[in-house]
Amino acid sequence: MGCFTAIRPTAIATVRPDGWLPGLAVPLITACFLAIGHAEAGHELPYYPSFYPHEIRIEAVDPASAGARLQKNSLHAYIGGDPFGGGKPPANVSYAESLGSYVVLTFNAASGVMRDREARCAASRAIVHSLAGEQNAFIFHPYPVTPYHQDYLHHFDLAESVKNGSRTPSPGVQGSGSRAGRVRANGALAETLARSLWPAAEQDWDATLEEVDVGGLMASRTVSLNGWLVPPWLKEGWFHAYLLLAEMIPDRTQRTSVDSLYRRLVSGTYATE
Repeated sequence: MGCFTAIRPTAIATVRPDGWLPGLAVPLITACFLAIGHAEAGHELPYYPSFYPHEIRIEAVDPASAGARLQKNSLHAYIGGDPFGGGKPPANVSYAESLGSYVVLTFNAASGVMRDREARCAASRAIVHSLAGEQNAFIFHPYPVTPYHQDYLHHFDLAESVKNGSRTPSPGVQGSGSRAGRVRANGALAETLARSLWPAAEQDWDATLEEVDVGGLMASRTVSLNGWLVPPWLKEGWFHAYLLLAEMIPDRTQRTSVDSLYRRLVSGTYATE
């Protein structure tokens, strides 16, 4: 989980009058030099270790070594799996979780049972309701902007509405019944979830449950970031949602509208009256 620091430089604006008065030019310049000649200022020590990235050493450490060094305070931060093997971390260590991947459900519209839109909607409600009860393998959150995103509070009401609705099945919908259809799994997490809920279906499948890594999603669909310069919306939920879902919009008019909104957000053309 990375941290980004934005430094806003001080803007210095100079204002030049529309017309110069030659007779006042020399006195004004002289006054400026006199003011500068008599100015005094204090000087603090211009050294702030936390502002100097070259003072920070980054190295690869295995989880066991990281756990030992964190306890000895010889390691300041560690990115990776649990360095304490599932045990309780020491009092001087805390951790933060980040969004690792999405679990995405996609339907096979060419399948006989899924050609009907209402059938796909019923199947999606059944599958999502089944997934809502699987709390051990993942954190259930059926909305693309999650609590791990910076802009989650902007979407909170919508996210909670979708989340609450998915926990209550529609009339006639059973979590693992025939309405769910044949589900194909793609990815370790998706396979774990599907194995416990539905029989395996590799060929004649009605829906695919797929794990999509967020890091891989951004790496495959964005330009090179050169390791330094990144867009300010890199960790925003709306940006991840666009990368994840935009290509799956079948309606051309709706896709055009979504792409237009995306361009407005990334170019700042919304900043008008």
